[in-house]
Amino acid sequence: MKILKRIISILLIFIALLAIVTLFTPSSLQVEESIVIDAPPKMIYKEILDFKSWANWSMWHQIDSNMKNFYSDSMGVVGAFNRWESDHQQVGNGKQTITELEENSLIKTKMEFGGQESNDYSAWYLTPEGEGKTRVKWTFEGSKMPFTMRLISYLFIKDMIQDAY
Repeated sequence: MKILKRIISILLIFIALLAIVTLFTPSSLQVEESIVIDAPPKMIYKEILDFKSWANWSMWHQIDSNMKNFYSDSMGVVGAFNRWESDHQQVGNGKQTITELEENSLIKTKMEFGGQESNDYSAWYLTPEGEGKTRVKWTFEGSKMPFTMRLISYLFIKDMIQDAY
C-alpha cells in the first residue's frame, strides 16, 4: 500500500510540475527566421507570390513530390490560394490564402492545416539589404492554443515549423 501511495504522489507531483511549466509557455506559437538572398526584392516577391513556382524550392515539395496541388484561377492577388493534399504525414493536407500584399515588401497568408479552420498566419517581409540583396524574414503566427496543447506545441511543433523554413 505504501508503494501505491508513493507512485500516486510522484505522479501528482509530475502532473503539477507539467502544469506549472505549461503556465509559462506562450499561448500561441510564433516563429521567425531570416536570410539574406543575393537577389532584388522584386525578383523574390514574384517567386513567393506565385504558388506554382514553390515546387522549385519548397521543402514540402521535396518531401512529397507526389503531393497534389490545387490553385486559384488568379495568382498574385489577395484571395489567391494553394490547396494541397498529401498522404505523407509530414506534409498532410492544407491550404494557404493570400490575405495581404505590399508590392515587393510583404506577402501575408492565412494557413489552414488538415481541413481545420484556423487563425494561423505566415508572412514574408522583404527588405533591401545592400546592392542587389534582400533580407527575407519569414514569420509564422499560430492561433491561441488550449492550455493542454501549449507545452506540446512549444516543445515539438515549433521546431518542426522552423525546420520547414
